[in-house]
Amino acid sequence: MIDYTSQILKLLTIAVQRLTEQIEKFTFKGKNLGQGIFIIDYISSKGMCNLKDIAETMALTASTATRQVDKLFKLGLIERKHSSNDRRRVDLTLTEDGEKANKQFYDYRMKNLLPLLESLTEHESKVLIKLLENVVKKL
Repeated sequence: MIDYTSQILKLLTIAVQRLTEQIEKFTFKGKNLGQGIFIIDYISSKGMCNLKDIAETMALTASTATRQVDKLFKLGLIERKHSSNDRRRVDLTLTEDGEKANKQFYDYRMKNLLPLLESLTEHESKVLIKLLENVVKKL
């Protein structure tokens, strides 16, 4: 049997590198959000969360999650509120600008990926979905 490991690793590395380059180029109101855009996207998908949720989901240390959230707070993209149930817990939600940044990031990703996705047949799309689901599950 042919060993495809090296070729797969090389292609995955190139794909991640190119996607990372696109993310690093993304700006909102002239500010580069870098990896912080993933926190915005996560909060948008949850509606509300806390630092622990972000750190665990994104495999960040507590201090890194705190620095990222502080940056987004200073940029006016997220709000912090003490939980009404537990004053030690700080709930995070998106501001109106945070929602706009997330929408703009979605549109930016689609603009970059749409030509690729539209070039796929239905069968290729289904296979790609299945492969990506397997990769995500195992990472």
